[in-house]
Amino acid sequence: MPGSAGKRHTPARLRSFTPIPYADDTTHPLRRRWLGTTSYWVAQACGWGLLGVSLAFSALYSDPPSKNLKLDLLLTGGGLVVGTLVTHLVRILLLVLRRRQPSWTTLVGVLIPISVAAAVALVNPVFAAGAHCATTTEDLEKTTVGSYLSTIFLFALLIGVWVSLYLGYQHYSRARQAVIEQLKLDAAVKEAELRALRSQINPHFLFNSLNCLRALIPRELSRPRDAVTLLADLLRASLTLGQTHLIPLSKELEMAENYLALEQLRFESRLRIHRRISGPSAARLVPPFLVQTLIENAIKFGVAQFDEGSDVALTASVDDARNLVISVENDGRLDCATSGTGVGLRNARARLALLFGPAATLTLEQRGDRVVAVATIPPEPLPLSA
Repeated sequence: MPGSAGKRHTPARLRSFTPIPYADDTTHPLRRRWLGTTSYWVAQACGWGLLGVSLAFSALYSDPPSKNLKLDLLLTGGGLVVGTLVTHLVRILLLVLRRRQPSWTTLVGVLIPISVAAAVALVNPVFAAGAHCATTTEDLEKTTVGSYLSTIFLFALLIGVWVSLYLGYQHYSRARQAVIEQLKLDAAVKEAELRALRSQINPHFLFNSLNCLRALIPRELSRPRDAVTLLADLLRASLTLGQTHLIPLSKELEMAENYLALEQLRFESRLRIHRRISGPSAARLVPPFLVQTLIENAIKFGVAQFDEGSDVALTASVDDARNLVISVENDGRLDCATSGTGVGLRNARARLALLFGPAATLTLEQRGDRVVAVATIPPEPLPLSA
């Protein structure tokens, strides 16, 4: 939401998530998609086990009593095993559908034939085994077309109930997780506000002191005066944006230019900047000081490490998936770049995760003799942070 970049908002709550919970490689890794979790299999065992006990009890105490009780119990047990496997395959299919984030209307239209097909897949082997093992007229009557169709109808309803319970539980889990994330974000915001209030006096005092210091520097000493001015501008930006979650990339680049100008006074020709910023990327939203953090990392572990300095390349573009990709490259080795505390990059990753979710990434890798930091930011922030 570009128009809301400079303002602070109260995060939305449960209206923020989609009607059909999304499933991807992050929320449902390959092993979890195929095998399921322990709690899922416990629920499967309890559900199908309860149905099996009910059917077995019905067969044992039916009136009139069954003439082939062993066959009935055998078919019941086989049906439970097949039912467990069929519903597990339905679960995998649901995860595939959820990757496309369908609406409820689309999902219901797809699930009706799926339920019928699953019922057919469940009933067919049971009826085939029953017909093969039938020894009495009563057993054969249980495998007639009418009995077959009515059983398919009942099991289609059963699988429909299973699907409804499964999706309902997933939706509840998604809602509960959203509330938990909201509470975490609220707590983090409150803590940040308290820290800001405690430290507010010192930055203002430092800002005023810098202005006094600049006034004491003779006018003919332009470099020291420029350095103090740039430092004061950076401090002003830090104070102004202290309560802002997101700003346009264009504004972030303006602040980064002030930082680069300050470092240029320090390193002179050792710092060589190359910029390539695409037009569509300028209006995209980013966390304040993200670009400055990447540049600071490049200067600290690139330019400052070599007597001849380093070329630092800053690029920003929008990829085919509409993600904003910000890249900062510098000469050097990755083992040097990771020898420090890494607090800046770690905090940047944490902010991206809070504001944009797991789709936002920040990587640091070696490409030849260059170290490349790449931030990939989705087109829209999470509703919780908008």
